[in-house]
Amino acid sequence: MKIQEESVRICSVCKHRDFDPTCGVVCGLTKTKANFEDSCPDYDEDETQVTKLAEKAKVLEQSKSIRGWLAFFLWGGIGLGALASLIIGIREIITEGYGFLFSCFCLVRLSILCIVSVCSILAFYRRRTNAVSLATIYLVMVLLDGLSQFALAYLFGEGTIAPQAMRQLAWGMVWFAFLQKSENVEELIPTSSRTWTRFEMIALAVYVAASTLILLSFVYVRTSNNPQNIFYTEDAYIRQNIENVNRNLPVSAGEDLVLKRVSLDGKNILYTIQMIKIFKTELQDSFLTETAETFKQDVLSGLRDASSDEFVSICLKNDYSIQYNYIDAISLPLFQVKITSEELKTAAVGY
Repeated sequence: MKIQEESVRICSVCKHRDFDPTCGVVCGLTKTKANFEDSCPDYDEDETQVTKLAEKAKVLEQSKSIRGWLAFFLWGGIGLGALASLIIGIREIITEGYGFLFSCFCLVRLSILCIVSVCSILAFYRRRTNAVSLATIYLVMVLLDGLSQFALAYLFGEGTIAPQAMRQLAWGMVWFAFLQKSENVEELIPTSSRTWTRFEMIALAVYVAASTLILLSFVYVRTSNNPQNIFYTEDAYIRQNIENVNRNLPVSAGEDLVLKRVSLDGKNILYTIQMIKIFKTELQDSFLTETAETFKQDVLSGLRDASSDEFVSICLKNDYSIQYNYIDAISLPLFQVKITSEELKTAAVGY
């Protein structure tokens, strides 16, 4: 069969070629199909026909190449999109202080997304029959992530998340429509030849499971009064407690005292307290020094009773220090009370 096909190819670019409606290309001299094996003694190359067929083959190959919007979709939409998700996800895991279990959920989801993106690009370039299904799975993951972002925006009341989620959903739907309607995609992977494999099903199932666990984790954190749980590290717990406290500030911290804000500077927790009836210009330095020492002793004494508090306990365990910055009625600095981690442990019962 291969010898016959090669003979027909040679006859097709010979000046002696002819055409028979019943059997196709024939020799114009013998009026029969080619019957030679290696070469034909009467072969006379038609250079015009050779050029014409070469150009036709080139056009056909270009029509089946990955170009234009499909190339942009594969490299910009899938490739760069997955890379950006990976970078943002890892940075979030590090900066948010997620615990081991919650970090595993996030990494599993990111890994599946990246694996599917790479497989999608390779499948298109290798003309695999499951290329479209892989790309579809990737877009389904993007849409699911957008819906999750909407859920988190509602759960935490974060309006800044919603616009990004909306863009993500719009992007996913636009590319999904492109994938179904593109002529370039149809030429590469005809609809009749497209397949779904077990890999796509498993990848989607794992992604959905990881995303569900992540969403349920956030629901648990949101509805729990104690952010310290299996999803966060102890440092993240301290940071979250400080954020929760700041949401309700300023509040009274005693007679004529107002707690204005709480901040974190490395391993140092800073409390800014305003003395609303005191003006710095009316006080002497000796009074401020004596007051600072009195306040420090009061704080250390209070810690003996607060050592069983979870927040204080975790601060002691992780070597945090505390600093109280006192300001006057017009926010001028008065004095500071610094309590080191060693002083905290000495003052607390059981340390």
